[in-house]
Amino acid sequence: MEQNKINRKILEILNNIYKKLILKSSIIVDELKTFTEMILSLHTVKFIILTDYYKGSISKSRCFYYIKITNKRGVVERMVYMKGIDVSNHNGSINFGQVKDSGIEAVYIKATEGTTFKDRCLEVNYSNAHCEGLKTGFYHFLVGTSEPETQANSFYNAIKDKANDLIPMLDVESNFDGLMDFVLRFIAKFKEISNMQIGIYTYTSFTDNLDDRIAGYPLWEANYNNNPWKLNSNFFANRVGHQYSETGCVNGIDTDCDMNEFNDGIINKTNGYVRTNYLPIGYRGDGSFAGVDMEYVQEYFEDIRIYANSNEKGIWVETQNLPMSKCLELKDTLGCWFYEIK
Repeated sequence: MEQNKINRKILEILNNIYKKLILKSSIIVDELKTFTEMILSLHTVKFIILTDYYKGSISKSRCFYYIKITNKRGVVERMVYMKGIDVSNHNGSINFGQVKDSGIEAVYIKATEGTTFKDRCLEVNYSNAHCEGLKTGFYHFLVGTSEPETQANSFYNAIKDKANDLIPMLDVESNFDGLMDFVLRFIAKFKEISNMQIGIYTYTSFTDNLDDRIAGYPLWEANYNNNPWKLNSNFFANRVGHQYSETGCVNGIDTDCDMNEFNDGIINKTNGYVRTNYLPIGYRGDGSFAGVDMEYVQEYFEDIRIYANSNEKGIWVETQNLPMSKCLELKDTLGCWFYEIK
């Protein structure tokens, strides 16, 4: 079968599934399974499906889904996005059961602002959204009146014991002298203490106050055009969300609500691998010869496969893919040997 015919057939099937999702009709798991198997058998496309199963069926109102097809060159052919909202104390009391039943899958919750402010609805919003099975994430509102490092600490302490299904977000929409310095310092401190990825939330018009030193961070962009993903390009390389309305109506929320669509870049990865610093040379690191004592190194990685790498500066190792909890445990074990979690 020629490639264009293959692509047409794939899109035909995916569009049928997409229509059912829009209509909130259940899709039998076998239908998606058959679709997946067909695509994988072609060896010409890459297919990713990320979903939770609910009583043997998949529906728009009952699951968190993301479907993407790319061709051999990595060009996206079709995407289905997650519906999401973001909330704070300004939205009052929220019935998250009704929110979920209205088709919302992802919820960003305001956690902190500055160093001392913690949103008074953080705990109840998180508890109720999490209990309903919604994917939860948190954001911090950056201000210029307190040190960014103390703000990062406050944010992390507020969310570290919660389920961060979505990557934490730094809300940057208030301009002040030294803004970019504050952004970079906040990010550096947050990554140091959390080892979590972080993204940037801002308005389209506000990006003029930022620069490409943060181009690689995930962007959640606010632009109230009521047309999801109809956005002009900017210096950010990884747009993961579009807040397309601030006047949405969602069952379970009595106030106007921010409406969003997200792609899979918003998902907080649960796995990673550890990379060490350059390792000490010699027998058990005593400097007695030029090589690295790998038997000694392996003692720090019990039951973990490691891979040695080198350049002109020295030798380091990287681990196999591990749960994030194990990566964080290794960070503590390795001490000064630790370099980063990827």
